Amino acid sequence: MIEIKTKKESLLLIEKLGLNKLPEVYLKVFDKEKVSAFLKKYPAKFYAVRSKSQAGSKIFNFKVKQEDVISYVENLTEFTINVSSFGFSNWQLCTGEVKIEKDMKISVCVSNNPEFSARDAGLMPDYNFVSTLEDPKVKSIKGLKEVVDYIFKYELFGIIVEFASFDRFVGIKDEKVVIFELRTAY
Repeated sequence: MIEIKTKKESLLLIEKLGLNKLPEVYLKVFDKEKVSAFLKKYPAKFYAVRSKSQAGSKIFNFKVKQEDVISYVENLTEFTINVSSFGFSNWQLCTGEVKIEKDMKISVCVSNNPEFSARDAGLMPDYNFVSTLEDPKVKSIKGLKEVVDYIFKYELFGIIVEFASFDRFVGIKDEKVVIFELRTAY
């Protein structure tokens, strides 16, 4: 069984498995040249900035305007900048966390609010329950089928999958599901 103990391990596993994500750069320390190059390569209205130094960090902002990114991150260490899903809110179907066990038990904490981040969905979910994949409630949640199929495709059983699903293709692999984080032990 995979054990993911830190945010950095999550980031590395997402890369190793080749999961779809939004364009992202990881920096141990601020590097103006690297940040500027990323912003130029992936122009967007909004970017998400997250601390990767500890779980539950209060250092996160999912709606940093492009012109504010450099000043926002200049004093940070061990962080990521990624194109924000807020730029795709018109297409977002569902976001939050799902965990499917090998016995097909499913834990769901999601929202269909297109303005929500996965973190918002965890705080104010439209759906928050544990059941089985055969439960009609599971099948009725808009955008969740794509995530369930994705978990099966990549065999992400026993892992909390933080995601967003969309009604069109997005992300670096041009798929309808974007993975933000994988968790087991933090």
